[in-house]
Amino acid sequence: MMNKYVEGMKEIKAGKDFKEKLILSARSTSVDPNPNLQGTGTRRRKLSMFAACMLIIICAFGLLIALNNGNNDASQVKTIFNGFIMTAYAADGAPVPIKPDIAFPLGQYQLTMSNVPGFPIAIVCDDADSITLKVSDGELLLWAPPDYKVKPQHKRTTLQSGERIYWTPLVGEIGSHRVTSSTLQITAYKNNKELGSRLIEIKSEDGIHYIGKLVDH
Repeated sequence: MMNKYVEGMKEIKAGKDFKEKLILSARSTSVDPNPNLQGTGTRRRKLSMFAACMLIIICAFGLLIALNNGNNDASQVKTIFNGFIMTAYAADGAPVPIKPDIAFPLGQYQLTMSNVPGFPIAIVCDDADSITLKVSDGELLLWAPPDYKVKPQHKRTTLQSGERIYWTPLVGEIGSHRVTSSTLQITAYKNNKELGSRLIEIKSEDGIHYIGKLVDH
């Protein structure tokens, strides 16, 4: 039986030094081939205690590995998630793909001439069942058929994949103030769990021409 135990210990997925120590310890507690009846019970109890201790150590070792792998997986999801397909629109309405670290125009914002309530951005994420947007400055707006009524979302809203959102730099009563910079944080969720997020920085030098940039954070 002891030989089977030693052979089984060789199959443990651990470091070589760790396995050798366990095997040597097991052999050092092996039963004398010519035992007397008086010591048999004591040796069996020692062997049972040793086996129980080794089982606890092996289980704890496996749990630590599993927890460490789980943490690594979670951090990788947050850093490498690139499941967003985002599109901005130029002044003439032409779609402009949003790519990391490449500036894209948000058109020339002129309230009296614009046929939209703000700068439109379309966001698609096939893996998500909801997408949350937050802005640091300015406001988010919804504007869609069939009624095409402007629906203020203030600084936070939740969308479905493919839904279009509008960002406006106008804030205050009846748009009395115009911001020149903002950040738009986009976060994808599935089954109430975060898949990943990206950040868009928006800036303007003159309060009319706005440039956006997709950055990591």
